[in-house]
Amino acid sequence: PEKKYAVAINSYRGSGGGGHITEGAGIEHALLENRIRWVSEKDLRSHIATYVQRYRSLDPRPGDNWQIIPQDWVHRAAKRDKELLFPRRDN
Repeated sequence: PEKKYAVAINSYRGSGGGGHITEGAGIEHALLENRIRWVSEKDLRSHIATYVQRYRSLDPRPGDNWQIIPQDWVHRAAKRDKELLFPRRDN
């Protein structure tokens, strides 16, 4: 790899849920625990609530500064998920 990044993710993804880390990044499930740098005792919802209480606002504008790679996985998954979520109904 050209660069290494510390990435904040939820416990579902961090434990391999969804396959993004294990299948997508090719990291063995057994090695995930050794990569954890910090764990919060609170859930993400609690951290967001604390932030809003402190700063009285939240600006949820989307950032176009990331992407899922490899892109062909994105297209296949989007097609599969669209068919699952919005099945065709023949008249």
